[in-house]
Amino acid sequence: MYSLIYMSAADETLTEEDLSAIWRVSKQKNHAVGITGLLLYGRGVFLQVLEGPEEDITQLVKRIETDPRHCDITILGQQDISRRSFGDWAMAYKTLDDHQTSLLSETLGWDWVPAKLDSLKSPSNPALLMRNMQSILLDSSL
Repeated sequence: MYSLIYMSAADETLTEEDLSAIWRVSKQKNHAVGITGLLLYGRGVFLQVLEGPEEDITQLVKRIETDPRHCDITILGQQDISRRSFGDWAMAYKTLDDHQTSLLSETLGWDWVPAKLDSLKSPSNPALLMRNMQSILLDSSL
């Protein structure tokens, strides 16, 4: 089992309908190959965790890299895992509010500005990033 976290700048022309379509299609395709994860979107930036067979994750990331809706893809971390953090979701999705975006920005030590994505470094505490992402998904009060 394998896990990968990435961020990318979203195409500026994306609408809420586009985001819903991305989620619906990825949920179906991911389920078919055993990929689970979480897709967060806020202030023009995607933050996504993918979990599953390494070969399938690698192929999916290659498709994402050629998708014009994603720009400046930055891999934050990748590792073998013994169990999934988002195993109950073929692809969970959440649009971030300002508080949630700020929480993740602080966790990453980054300004959450799409134009500065190339300055983003791997998180110093990946476990904290995963916990905060799980909390955002599970607790709508954050």
